[in-house]
Amino acid sequence: MMRIRGKRNHREAPKDLRASRTPGRPSKVMAQLAAVQKKVILGKLQRYHIEAQRKMDRERDKLSALERLPVELIQQIFFHALEVNLPRASNYLRQVLSTEQIFNSLIVFAYFDDDGEGPVEAKHFLPADYRMLNCEEKLRLQQGVFTCRWCTHELIELCLPSLSRLVMAQAWHKEHVLDQSHDQGTVRMHVNNVVVPNEAIRGLAPLPSLDEEAKLEQHYFAKTTTENLGSSISALQHDATAFLPRIITWTSSLDDQGIVHKSTDRSQTILAARHIPDWLLLSTPWTSEQLQLLQLLRQGYTFIQYDHVMNISAKAVFEGMRNAISESNIAALTTLLEIHNVFFKSGAWTFQYMMAVQLTPASHHPLPLDLFHLAARQDSRATQMISLLLRAGIDSLPADDEVITAWAVHGLQQGNLLASWLLKHMEGTASYGLPRRGHLFVDGCLSWRARAYDNFPFPRTSFATELGYIAGTPIVPAGLNGAICGSDEGG
Repeated sequence: MMRIRGKRNHREAPKDLRASRTPGRPSKVMAQLAAVQKKVILGKLQRYHIEAQRKMDRERDKLSALERLPVELIQQIFFHALEVNLPRASNYLRQVLSTEQIFNSLIVFAYFDDDGEGPVEAKHFLPADYRMLNCEEKLRLQQGVFTCRWCTHELIELCLPSLSRLVMAQAWHKEHVLDQSHDQGTVRMHVNNVVVPNEAIRGLAPLPSLDEEAKLEQHYFAKTTTENLGSSISALQHDATAFLPRIITWTSSLDDQGIVHKSTDRSQTILAARHIPDWLLLSTPWTSEQLQLLQLLRQGYTFIQYDHVMNISAKAVFEGMRNAISESNIAALTTLLEIHNVFFKSGAWTFQYMMAVQLTPASHHPLPLDLFHLAARQDSRATQMISLLLRAGIDSLPADDEVITAWAVHGLQQGNLLASWLLKHMEGTASYGLPRRGHLFVDGCLSWRARAYDNFPFPRTSFATELGYIAGTPIVPAGLNGAICGSDEGG
């Protein structure tokens, strides 16, 4: 008889037997789990720090002998060399030499003119040790800092208080010695014991203490522009915050009656600018910050007392004029034309002197004719820009130039006064009563001789006055190594 196989019956195990079985490892309490996790994390951190240290050791092995030196010593080597390319040699040097203090110190080194007589407050140069630089070193440093992106108009202005203080301190020691020679060091001079020609500034004449900062700034007009200081009436404009690019020093003398006479002496720069970079002259589009920086450098040069050197490219100046004309930027064009007038003449002269004798030296770099042609194509601003160009370089415009003649003829039909005057001038029929070699314009200002002969469609102010410059007597500089200023060879 066949037996039929069926499914095996699987009976469930008793409950007490199932409970006695252990399916895996016994559970750990939370404290044990936290300890394990902490051990794992510490192990990872330890391995990370070991690897990081090995990496640092490998990188340090790659450092040059210079980079292995202490940071303070690297900085002192940098300040001794004053080579702005050193931070570009490696990332490590860039890190240790790129601090705000170092940038400020470089600016102060570059623009401070040490008179070589009075003491220098070395704290303004920290972390550098102060040493006196000659003109060539300062010029090279100015060229160098303007290749750095950190050298901005804002940074230079932030350094003006230190630069002003340095110059005032040296002027103070000179004045203090002179004052003591008058009163023989017995009684400090008081305002009532001093004769000052200009009554408006009589209260500023006594020399304050060197630590009286606010009074010292007032005494040396560090934040004050002045007019007619030698007269009995003076106009003073005070600015409580902005430092000017110059101070005004004092001089005194003792007459036979033992009375001290004290008066303002000369303006002295606090920003001895001897270089204007090409990138600033070539600005396009012109911004207010770039224009302010250019004007600040130009004003700083005005009051330099010695080493009249300027490194500037006439080619860059003319290209900057083209950019300004294309943008119809009157302020930028006026600034560049004034710079051309001051830096590119063939001999030393001042505005006051030339207005008297009217023998303005010709320019080593006459205005290119294409500037006039470019201005003539500027529609609504053409008249204003041609007027500026004529005031700066009327001798650069040929009498038979077809482009300007066509512009003037068209302008005459529109009732343009400048066009009408220009046509007469180009015809050669006008007489201005000027002496031989006399120029019609001086720094953009009409000759006083010419004004009596005709009505001119030009303002009777100089470029410097229109730009709001502080009055000074700039001397035409030389370029590098005695070359003609503005030339490609000598700046």
